[in-house]
Amino acid sequence: MPEPSADYLLGPDDPERARRLAWADQLQRTFADDVLRCGRCGGELRLSAVIEDPAVIERILKHLGLWQRGPPRPRHVVVAPAEREPSHLD
Repeated sequence: MPEPSADYLLGPDDPERARRLAWADQLQRTFADDVLRCGRCGGELRLSAVIEDPAVIERILKHLGLWQRGPPRPRHVVVAPAEREPSHLD
């Protein structure tokens, strides 16, 4: 049996294909902007750190004057089931 050509394996069924897009590719698809290019000069940017601690993120954003709290979450109200009204079918 002949080996399949490279064209045959391209696409969603290709076992060598990455199953997830890199974060930069996802952002580029979403915002149509290359997040790894400088907006001023077009030079290549490099990722220097990933900050995941919410307290550290809040501190940095407050220092930059960019901190904003999101809208308050709605309260979950538990409503007791209503009394069953008699129906004329009973």
